Amino acid sequence: MPLALAQLQDLRDRISDRLRPWSRSAQFWVRAADIYTSYKVCQLRAGFVKDEDEREAMWEQQHELGAQKMYSLCSELGGLFLKVHRARLKLSNTDVAVKVQHPGAEHLMMVDIRNMQAMALFLQKYDINFDLFSATKEMEKQICYEFDFVREASAMERIREFLRITNKKPPVMVPRVIPGMVTREVLVMEFIKGTPIMNLGNEMARRGIDPSGKIAAMAKQ
Repeated sequence: MPLALAQLQDLRDRISDRLRPWSRSAQFWVRAADIYTSYKVCQLRAGFVKDEDEREAMWEQQHELGAQKMYSLCSELGGLFLKVHRARLKLSNTDVAVKVQHPGAEHLMMVDIRNMQAMALFLQKYDINFDLFSATKEMEKQICYEFDFVREASAMERIREFLRITNKKPPVMVPRVIPGMVTREVLVMEFIKGTPIMNLGNEMARRGIDPSGKIAAMAKQ
């Protein structure tokens, strides 16, 4: 019986994985259509308003509503494609950070990009006299790089070497890549203790660092 239940769960997971891109696309287009329609309705209403200040107020309200809907769409779809775990190597007893891609994340990202490209083509054909599609193509190119951890590891090592030969004390530290522990979807690097980026504001305040002060200016050089 347990085996049968496990097989059923596996089948359900496979079906869910197959349907997820379609479900994601449907969610995108339903929400995108709602945002687009609300702007067209506002455009129609604004055409009957003669007072410029009143029209401006209408558009301000529409932009606020559109921004909230767009944020909600992005938040619900989610955009995280990896996790970073802290681990320890058995032989050297060294703490490391293990960066792992979520299974199928790259495929879902490409689904999102294709949807954005289709939307861009529609908008530039019927509403906006601007090449939106080229911007989405460049986004596709850059995002694809993010899924190649071998390329990322190579870039990290080049930056580390550049900082070493210039003999400058860098304002940031670049983790050392662990040899033989890098694939396209997994990257193992040395673990560096630090302050999470979301807590930097509080940490700077605790240390009395002024973001516009001399120390910050020196770090930016």
